[in-house]
Amino acid sequence: MAQGEDRIGLLATVGVLLLALLTVCVVWFTRADAALETEATTEELTASPSATAPPLAEVWQAPDAAGRLSGEDTVTRLWPGDSVVTRVSAADVTGYGTLDGQPVWQAEVPEGAETPCAASQSTNSAGLGAVLYRLPAHPPAADSAAAACSMLAVYDTESGALLWSDELPAPANPGDGVPVVTVGERAVTVNLDEAGSVAGFHRFEAETGEALPLPEPPTDGWCAAAEPLAVRHAGSRIVMLSECPAEQSGEAASRALSVYGADTGALEWTHLSDDPDFGFTGILAGNPVLIFQGEDPDRQLVAFSETGEELWRRSVGAAGELPGLLPEESAVVGDVLVSRYEPEDGTAGYAVAGYDLSTRERVWARDLPEGSRLLGVDVAGAPLLSRQDGDRLELLRLDPTTGAETPVGSVGPLIPSLVAFDDHQLYVLNESGTADSPLLRLHAFAR
Repeated sequence: MAQGEDRIGLLATVGVLLLALLTVCVVWFTRADAALETEATTEELTASPSATAPPLAEVWQAPDAAGRLSGEDTVTRLWPGDSVVTRVSAADVTGYGTLDGQPVWQAEVPEGAETPCAASQSTNSAGLGAVLYRLPAHPPAADSAAAACSMLAVYDTESGALLWSDELPAPANPGDGVPVVTVGERAVTVNLDEAGSVAGFHRFEAETGEALPLPEPPTDGWCAAAEPLAVRHAGSRIVMLSECPAEQSGEAASRALSVYGADTGALEWTHLSDDPDFGFTGILAGNPVLIFQGEDPDRQLVAFSETGEELWRRSVGAAGELPGLLPEESAVVGDVLVSRYEPEDGTAGYAVAGYDLSTRERVWARDLPEGSRLLGVDVAGAPLLSRQDGDRLELLRLDPTTGAETPVGSVGPLIPSLVAFDDHQLYVLNESGTADSPLLRLHAFAR
């Protein structure tokens, strides 16, 4: 009896081993076939960049909400997260479940504030996002957008919890620009005005709201008591212009452009200039540092190395080498600046080009239909664009070094729209309703 049981056990063991081996083979060959199929598909799309983008499957459609995508006094953002995608509009801040599109929370408005008027472009890796609210003392018709938009709130977008808020003192002459706020891994950075005034610049600990000091002007080997003149930020960098008075230097006044880490406030490099008028009128990117100098028609884009040396400058004014550059639709991808610009002949359409950051030369250019838009950079490091094809919205991936396009997918009819994406889904926010009662409708599509 014992021998029979041993034989049965042996046969069972052999059977299990054979079944396991068969399973491994099936899985291996299935994955191999899938890999070959993926390679063939990739080659086919690359070889045929004008191929029609395949339709993407809609996963869900969220309930309509009041609001519009464009027009005076509007702010709209989409922040994709792990379990929640957050919509920021001029009406409110709401989180929707990424699996079913149902509202899971509506953000608490800070005490004394009214409606959102500006917000960070994205959240940090912990899901913290920043919103600026309008104060009752400054209605939408106020002379200064920055003066009106000065209540800062930071949210945990997974739970919708208001972590902290702070009413920011507005600069004396804020101008008409929309404030800029960025959430880093450790710090929240705010510019309340286009001029980059020191009074309009603020930094806080991201999680606690503890105020952080203005970075100190450089002193080592240059000036004992330099005066900050202007400060702006982009991405993970803060750029400050400071001046050493003549009485400090013993000679003519000199100026310094200094770059700091936005999260740490640590000085990274300094560029010195003996030109008493040296300055900057805007910032395009923080890594590498790309700043604007001058105003139209003589505006210039200046690039700096990671040690502070000027690499090149290019005229981007109306009569320059690169007229019509649109900073709001630009992205740095590796060593290439991908940017939209207005066609030189004034025709309707969407012109986008790639520029080698080491040589400043244009390496490729493409003309796309009117209504196209640069959305950002996907997880693979490729610029992602959208373009209209009739009543459908097509998604394209661009090779940053050549400009070659690969169709990703299409959705529709969704015009006009705001698009955001994560590793799994594409989120499209479009207008519905009527002119008198506009609505916002959020959709999710499988990528």
